[in-house]
Amino acid sequence: MSDDKIDIENINTPGKTARVDRAKCLAMPSLALRRVAVAQTLPVAGDVAANAQDHLRWMEQAAEQGAQWLQFPELSLTGYEPEYLAACALPPNSPVLNTLSQAAQRLRLNTVVGLPLACAAPAGAKPWIGAVLLHADGGRTVYRKHHLHAGEDAFAQPGHAPACVVALGGTAVGLAICVDANHPIHAQRAAEQGARLYSVGILTTATGVQADSAQLRRHAVRYGWHVLMANFGGSTGPYVAVGQSAIWGPQGQCLAQASGDGPALVVADVGGDAPTPSPLSVAALP
Repeated sequence: MSDDKIDIENINTPGKTARVDRAKCLAMPSLALRRVAVAQTLPVAGDVAANAQDHLRWMEQAAEQGAQWLQFPELSLTGYEPEYLAACALPPNSPVLNTLSQAAQRLRLNTVVGLPLACAAPAGAKPWIGAVLLHADGGRTVYRKHHLHAGEDAFAQPGHAPACVVALGGTAVGLAICVDANHPIHAQRAAEQGARLYSVGILTTATGVQADSAQLRRHAVRYGWHVLMANFGGSTGPYVAVGQSAIWGPQGQCLAQASGDGPALVVADVGGDAPTPSPLSVAALP
């Protein structure tokens, strides 16, 4: 593949590709979001109230760092706990989310939280693995994980929307949940909808973190994106997450990354005219 072309898979005909100008994918306005963050958390299994309080502390710290965007891991409000998923499922207008939304508005911090989303009908329907973007202006965007990991269909159902791109003051952000990002078609659809930043809540372990990180770097280079990855910092459900949450730039360069597991806030500048945004500190929450 030449440097000035990108092979794009035909959505309607899987397996067939077309050559398109790389410049058409990359010639977009500068990001209006200038500083972003990911929270690497240690959830309490199935305790939404306790985890919500922890989210508020991370939101405060991210705002103190000047972040305008904060991404939490997959199912951050419950932990990755299949046995608790149905019992902990919430509607998008739940009181817990209302409280977090009020904080997002007060702090002027667009915040993506992970949670199981309840399905009202039919009765007994499995929940979705969801992400809710709490806008700094009080709005709310809901995304339901489209590509389920092997075995997740036993306790969750896939979302119908193949991609979710939200425009925030000139910055189009694509949302993804974990294995969504391992399907090239998911990133492609986000790019086709104008995404300039790809924000991913994830759960990844020692056996997967290198491959997952490499995939996200490829998305960054292919589409000229900034890419965020928020992972848990330790055990959750049947898995041991290894942290290493990170933010990559549009050449695939690592702008900031947690050195390993444990709680951490990873922050980087992504906006402005500088071709290589500067990394900022990686800090643990006191």
